[in-house]
Amino acid sequence: MSRYEIPQMVYDDLATFKKNHADFLAGTLDELTFKTMRVPFGVYEQREANTYMVRIKLAGGILTPKQLLTLADLAQKYAHEAIHITTRGGAQLHYVKIEDIVDIIEVLHSIDLSGRGGGGNTVRNVMADPLAGTAKDEVFDVSPYALAMTSKMLEQKDSFALPRKFKITFSGSEADRGYATIHDVGFIAKIHDGVKGFKLFTAGGMGAKSRLGTLLREFIPDTEVFLYAQAIKQVFDKYGNRKNKHSARLRFLFEDLGLAEFNKLLEVELNELRAKNDWEMPVVEIERKNGDTTHEPFSVPANIQKWWNRYVYAQKQEGLYGCKVPVHLGDIHFENARALANALLPFGEDVLRFTGDQNLYIRNLTAPQMASLHDILQKFSVEVSKPTLFGDMVACTGAATCQLGIARPRGAVDAIQKRLNKLIDERDYDALQGFKIHLSGCPNSCGKHLIGDLGFFGKVQRNEGYSYPAYNVVAGSRTSGEGSVYAQKAGDVAAFHVPAFVEEVLDTWLLHVKAYDSFADWIDDGGLAIITEISKKIRGYPFLQRRQKPLL
Repeated sequence: MSRYEIPQMVYDDLATFKKNHADFLAGTLDELTFKTMRVPFGVYEQREANTYMVRIKLAGGILTPKQLLTLADLAQKYAHEAIHITTRGGAQLHYVKIEDIVDIIEVLHSIDLSGRGGGGNTVRNVMADPLAGTAKDEVFDVSPYALAMTSKMLEQKDSFALPRKFKITFSGSEADRGYATIHDVGFIAKIHDGVKGFKLFTAGGMGAKSRLGTLLREFIPDTEVFLYAQAIKQVFDKYGNRKNKHSARLRFLFEDLGLAEFNKLLEVELNELRAKNDWEMPVVEIERKNGDTTHEPFSVPANIQKWWNRYVYAQKQEGLYGCKVPVHLGDIHFENARALANALLPFGEDVLRFTGDQNLYIRNLTAPQMASLHDILQKFSVEVSKPTLFGDMVACTGAATCQLGIARPRGAVDAIQKRLNKLIDERDYDALQGFKIHLSGCPNSCGKHLIGDLGFFGKVQRNEGYSYPAYNVVAGSRTSGEGSVYAQKAGDVAAFHVPAFVEEVLDTWLLHVKAYDSFADWIDDGGLAIITEISKKIRGYPFLQRRQKPLL
């Protein structure tokens, strides 16, 4: 099974929502009351008047080619012609009219997808390692656990009225590609004495007063995954701060309580759940339709060799390959989505994953099958023919659509790429494979700036009596089950100068890249001071446009 199950309770909730929706359209239900009902269904108002965004849960980023075809249809008919990949590996449809919301939700339910819990104070999209099921270093495939957790959490009434949002994830190895160490509840696959299970982290998160997760249990058996997730959620539900949303996340409660008191409260909830005997979570392995891997040795054609070296990887399964597909700003035009879905249909259901870096992975293909997709993928995104650096830029929507946004990270990415494109033949950007640039429009970290190699988050800067958009700069994050580290503050820069700043940082890193195992190692060995000096120098550049158009 490669889909989560939508319980009857969600359909019952939708029936109520449909009535509320009709009342709102008729003018008998006020906007504020309706907002409290639509947001938990993943429906948000955008900055542009009378436009909305619909967020869709994709557990572990998993979706089938048939589901992608339907999302393409919805994007064409109702949205702004694009499917947007979120920074939690889900999907969004933007610029939707309020009249069409229910029709969209009902179509999603017909293909076993839901927006329930897509927004508000709910259990959000459950993430997983994007390479789950294919990575050579994984302990075991965590994908089925993300699907099962989603199904189980959708059954719980308390999943939709929490003090604040609640995020769960799974990683398949200590590399922690699912970011278990920075979630409310994070699991890292582990086998202890022959028993499958997980290392458990809790109370991590980014945003105001970011916090790395605490190792709560060195090992729990896989049969107790939901037991612990639900018990932690119940502690949060009972004791979380409901009066101040700025101090309402689980990490604030954990800091107030301390580890010992938190564990004490957790044991109460664990015992209560065990007594109810309703904490088991059925896990069903994903069926895979693998192609013929007994063909003659495959020789990669010369004309696709550069793309292959950049984006294709050998899976743990002999003869099968995966491929990273960079998606510009996470937006897939419906025509490209449709073309890719149709090309993947013959290869089974488990061939596609959306990722938290707003890209996607194709998986479980033989070498000839993967090579056959090259021409389709070249049309899919402007980044496919470029070094991975370009596709590894993550940006939230920022002030373009979000009502909390200060800066415009998507415009910043466009401007950075425009500048780097002019240098692409002069610089060896392939030497920076894996380098990630993350941008958030405000401190809330929707662009996950704290886990980028180079990160930015928006702020307002003032000088000589006028104000303008700017970014705080952070650098040098590490992610590991042995201990993650957030990026460190490295100065600030006016939004207008971000492209010039990025160019100089990359040029400087290119001088050192062969001497260090990682960018974070260089940052710790004096690189942070160098980047801070670059930000000071760029800050002193003449401001070329006093009243710049706020694109960045």
